[in-house]
Amino acid sequence: MATLSIAELRKRNNFTIFRDRIKTNGKFTISEGNGQKIQITQKFAYEFNTLQDLERYKDNRGTILLPTGVTGSGVVRLSQLYKDSAFVTRTQNTNAKEDIQIKSVRDQLEKIKEKIGSDFIKLRVGNNTYEVTEVEDTPGTPKSDMNFIGRNGVRLGFCSLKDGATAGAIQQWGGASVSREPLIAAHPEVVAFVKTAREMFPTEIPQGTTVAREISDQKLRMQGIYGSGYGGSLGVNNVDVLLQGTVKINAINFTEYKITGSAMTHSNGSTLPSEYQPVLMAIYKGDRSDYGIKNARINLYSKSGRTKRQMIWTI
Repeated sequence: MATLSIAELRKRNNFTIFRDRIKTNGKFTISEGNGQKIQITQKFAYEFNTLQDLERYKDNRGTILLPTGVTGSGVVRLSQLYKDSAFVTRTQNTNAKEDIQIKSVRDQLEKIKEKIGSDFIKLRVGNNTYEVTEVEDTPGTPKSDMNFIGRNGVRLGFCSLKDGATAGAIQQWGGASVSREPLIAAHPEVVAFVKTAREMFPTEIPQGTTVAREISDQKLRMQGIYGSGYGGSLGVNNVDVLLQGTVKINAINFTEYKITGSAMTHSNGSTLPSEYQPVLMAIYKGDRSDYGIKNARINLYSKSGRTKRQMIWTI
């Protein structure tokens, strides 16, 4: 769930989609803004005809600032705008598949509401049952990919969606960078793993290399699976449920329903099979330099997410 940038607007016909949305007073979602919507000033769309024209709106730090509101009295950074499904290319399979899943859940929810003649349904999401009216793509880049809206308008029923039907299909559980996941980055096991990786690869990590270390702390494993806020209140970074495969809303009885994944459904706090367990990994990634290690990406991955021939297990 990335945000918009000049590079993203160069792809496919994204620039045209961006400009046309402003012209028609369409709304953008603010990333990390809890679903907040915003409109770019309509007349602004007629002040730029090319991507190069947007360069004129950079501040002294190189940030593109866009006017908001009817008169343009407000301002928003281009990088604050969530890259929703309209801007997703066909090669971006993860986000595209999530969008398809969420649309399917929305369709299922609307059909049930119509069938029972109600504007809400009682839905079990993980360990809890909520009265839900809508479903949405969770804004920003938290652990939650999808959440429901309660009768009082509050976000609830947070879900992490995973594609495929095996542990290998999951691959990455989450990040370990200081900027994105400070709680995980500060964990002693992560700090120790980074130290080992730096000692192993003082200049850069060789192409095709993967090093991994199993995680001892149960809470850190749970944070990888359910979000860095695990152990606290349920929310965008402590999800109610992990769903793998095709997501369905099924009837429990005449008045209640539950949400499930065709391959796997795990409520917050439940332990996953061994092959699904998160491990710390440093892999070769030519466009990354995590923790100052050239070509390295350091994340929490599924234990079966990389083939054994690629693995060098550290102690």
